[in-house]
Amino acid sequence: MSKRSAVCCATINSCLFRFRRSLGSIGGTVILLVLCLLMQYLLVPQTALASNSAVILQYHHFSDQTPPSTSISPSLFEQHLEYLAAEDFTVMTLDTIMVYLRDNRDLPQKCVAITIDDAYRSVYDTAWPLLEKRNWSCTTFVTSQGVDDHLESYLTWDQMRELAAAGMEFGNHSHSHDYLIQMKPAETPAQWRQRIRTDITTCQERLKEELGIEASSFVYPFGEYNSDLKEIVGELGLIGVGQQSGCLWAGSDFALIPRYPMSGSFGKMADFQLKVWTLPLPVIEEIPDDPIILSRSKAPTLRLRLAPGDYQLTGLACYASHEGQLDVIWVDREALILEVTANSPLPSGRSRYNLSAPHEDGGRYFWYSHLWIRP
Repeated sequence: MSKRSAVCCATINSCLFRFRRSLGSIGGTVILLVLCLLMQYLLVPQTALASNSAVILQYHHFSDQTPPSTSISPSLFEQHLEYLAAEDFTVMTLDTIMVYLRDNRDLPQKCVAITIDDAYRSVYDTAWPLLEKRNWSCTTFVTSQGVDDHLESYLTWDQMRELAAAGMEFGNHSHSHDYLIQMKPAETPAQWRQRIRTDITTCQERLKEELGIEASSFVYPFGEYNSDLKEIVGELGLIGVGQQSGCLWAGSDFALIPRYPMSGSFGKMADFQLKVWTLPLPVIEEIPDDPIILSRSKAPTLRLRLAPGDYQLTGLACYASHEGQLDVIWVDREALILEVTANSPLPSGRSRYNLSAPHEDGGRYFWYSHLWIRP
């Protein structure tokens, strides 16, 4: 519980005690019970509701000829869309979903956003015609340097203007698509911050100049971030979008929105069907919240605190992307505080701890993913 919530609880409890004494034992007890139930409803974190959520899907290329790790075949992508239509999913743009969440409005029960990174040509040739015939839109994140350099694999500004007029949403994916968290040799922290701000704002300015839009969201290149980069994105007034798996909901960190990658083996229909039905595992505190680890001799420990929810606590499991299932250690089971640690040091590059728990009715899964980066 936050300090603010704890103070509220203490204040309300004190008032209720005095109120009961003034009303007498029977009537006071009944009213006290009603007020206690109301207090619990008001003070339970939004995480406990866990129904006002959306699944965000991430794509890159739509082709059989591009690198498999960042591609999905046109036929498989169409199968994804056919499944969403058959199961009556509502497809919304990411910006629209964010408006709902920030305004505390209820999202549809089955809500999905389709996001596409890098603005490759296959968005125009392949993905958009399949979306448009269903009257669906998507959000495409633009790497402006590739477009400005007229690279053949990228969309042109003219094509993007056509797509924007037809209803496509666009976001910022940096100008350079560089590894933004890496400092250059002899670069000071202040110089790094200025370079990163310039990189992000350059793309922002190009989107405004060419498309007449103020992008509201930013995708971290390669899904890599640290606390300082998240801070810069926030200072620029942008929503931060990652590549760690999980569901977007009102309790999410809006500087690090989760998405499910759908390229390569992750896009297979069985995996796709499982993930579009997932719900957010209600994590309300994580330690550490920065993914960077420097130790080569031991694995990092992740501590999480959960809010109550409709998940099966006994079914909660954690998997490390490089070694499989891990032991879940309950620090305080009543307070829903747990820890997980890999059995061996993490490899260089990106790794993940993925947590899931079945719904109480057994039909769906709650999901959460934590990114680790060992430079």
